[in-house]
Amino acid sequence: MRWFVERNCERSRAVRRSVDTTHSDRAIVELTDDAHVEDLADLRWNLRHLLMSGVRDIVVDVAGLRQLSSTCVAALLSTHRICRIRGGGVVLRTPNRRTLDLLRRTGLHHVFEIELPSPADGRTEMRDAG
Repeated sequence: MRWFVERNCERSRAVRRSVDTTHSDRAIVELTDDAHVEDLADLRWNLRHLLMSGVRDIVVDVAGLRQLSSTCVAALLSTHRICRIRGGGVVLRTPNRRTLDLLRRTGLHHVFEIELPSPADGRTEMRDAG
């Protein structure tokens, strides 16, 4: 799983335990399908690092994933719990149909906010959790 962290509109590849620590309360994480077990551990670690740097809102772009693994969902739920305590949350950006079906079957579409692409103009529309 390759992933990127975007903070303050600058994109940089996040490598093991290396995250841009610019002070901001929002981060964007992009996940792609080059999945390996060790990368999931890195994802969990780097999400924790973002939280420790003061981030309240994390947008996870899942457009590059065919499906969410249970380990990835667990990492996102753990992250979401901490973000909610701080008054923020986790937003899943542009999930595919398979991911949306998984979220609906498990009830997680009530937990995470979901950003769907708007078919008319290519922009995203927000769906509130719950």
